[in-house]
Amino acid sequence: MNKHFSYFTLSFFLLLLSTQFGWSQKKAIDHTAYGRWETLKNTKVSDNGTFVSYEVQPLKGDTYLYIYNTKTGSLDSINRAKSAQFSKDENWLIFSIETGYDTLRKLELEKVNKKKWPKDSIGVFNLTTSEIKRFGDIKEFQFDKDNNILVYLLNPNKE
Repeated sequence: MNKHFSYFTLSFFLLLLSTQFGWSQKKAIDHTAYGRWETLKNTKVSDNGTFVSYEVQPLKGDTYLYIYNTKTGSLDSINRAKSAQFSKDENWLIFSIETGYDTLRKLELEKVNKKKWPKDSIGVFNLTTSEIKRFGDIKEFQFDKDNNILVYLLNPNKE
């Protein structure tokens, strides 16, 4: 009886030990993991440090722009936004709005002429009220040298 108990105890201990090592191993990265990788890009901090913005860009799909308020701890996100700039008075954030990944992919597969593809637009985010205003068909945009006045150039109208 003692011999059987010793074998049972030893078997149980070895089983417990083998499962412990099996659970502690990390999963190997394979080709299926690449699609979940994201890149952190274009981090910006406002002049007084109240706001921080950054972009998270997946390998495939739409970019997200995140705006973090360091005083309140709130975090806002805007889909398809990139290239953000803060105004000097920290009231505004301007950014480019890309056409959606799925839309562009569909147009590419249908072999639509690139001149007929939708153009990017800009967004103006009010940092105090969290409201967004969008302006379409913009060629370029930027703040003036004092970072208080928004200047933008429209795409030429063909009509």
